Amino acid sequence: MKFSTGFFDGLFEKKTTLQVPQDNGTTRDVPVTEAWLKKMQTEGKISMSEKPSDTVTIHVIGPDGSETRHLRVGVDIPDAQYQKLKDPKTGVLYGLTVYENGTPKTTVIGKQIWEQARTQFGAIDRAGEESMKRTMEMFKKL
Repeated sequence: MKFSTGFFDGLFEKKTTLQVPQDNGTTRDVPVTEAWLKKMQTEGKISMSEKPSDTVTIHVIGPDGSETRHLRVGVDIPDAQYQKLKDPKTGVLYGLTVYENGTPKTTVIGKQIWEQARTQFGAIDRAGEESMKRTMEMFKKL
């Protein structure tokens, strides 16, 4: 584990996951040990911040895979749109990214449509993997 205070810390100590903001507005989950986190906080090398209470999670899927982002209701998404499209059980949003003239565009969609898109992207990925396997087998025979 990269974010540990030593070999045994990485193997045996309790782990936690930090959500680190990226330049493109997404977050990346980074597994760390609690000892490493405490050490970095003590040394002033890392600080924790709470998400604002109006921040919601959006799960986005598209040609480049899936990711989790955070939006602020009333800032990044109008409250009316959030209320209409949020998952009634969790409050989470779902999005679909497509490319228009080479530029990615993300649209907030309902969970049911997102699930269908996820299934279709998975089928495309599996078909591509199967095609690659067949191609590799043909090359092995040459």
